[in-house]
Amino acid sequence: MTDALGTPPVAGSGGATRDSHPLVAPGARLVDAAAGRTLAGTGLSAAIEAAASGYHEMPRGVIFARVGITVPSALRYLGAWSAGRPVALLDPALQPATLADLVERYEPAAVVGLDEGGAGADPGELPKGYRRVEHATLGPAWVTETTPAHTPHPDLGILLATSGSTGSHKLVRLSRAAPSACARPRSHAAPRPSRSGAWPARARSGPPPRAR
Repeated sequence: MTDALGTPPVAGSGGATRDSHPLVAPGARLVDAAAGRTLAGTGLSAAIEAAASGYHEMPRGVIFARVGITVPSALRYLGAWSAGRPVALLDPALQPATLADLVERYEPAAVVGLDEGGAGADPGELPKGYRRVEHATLGPAWVTETTPAHTPHPDLGILLATSGSTGSHKLVRLSRAAPSACARPRSHAAPRPSRSGAWPARARSGPPPRAR
């Protein structure tokens, strides 16, 4: 799978077009090379909103998403963001014992992407206090059977797992504004192909020339 998802429009850019989603730049596409399928425009926006609606049916709280390099993974992530749900992005190769420990400590509302990662990426046994559901849009998931005791801060956007080098994995918190603040300067600085389709030459290596 290759993808060309854009960042949200920056101030002064004219905003999203009529057939685009606030999270997706106009003209962006999500390409599933293996299946020969491309999502763009209204189709991509509808797929994101369909995923978002699935989260509205779940208890409040953080979403744990096992994220692979697949179109469904991208849609589950964008859907959670669109639904205003904080989402922890987890490697499908994470050991089942580590995932179980994170679930016990952080008590997510749901764990999605159970089928991500292919052979050998087993999420492990169903945690106590959760039930397995087969959601029409989000796929197989573990959903808590109790209402989480804590409500996440409304500005909480993404949680990223540390390497666990200190003895146990922890989740680093990022605000909802952080991804856009990081992506915007990079999107403007990234090289773009010319009208002929050619990419610009690689910049010279070494330190920049001194001003004279």
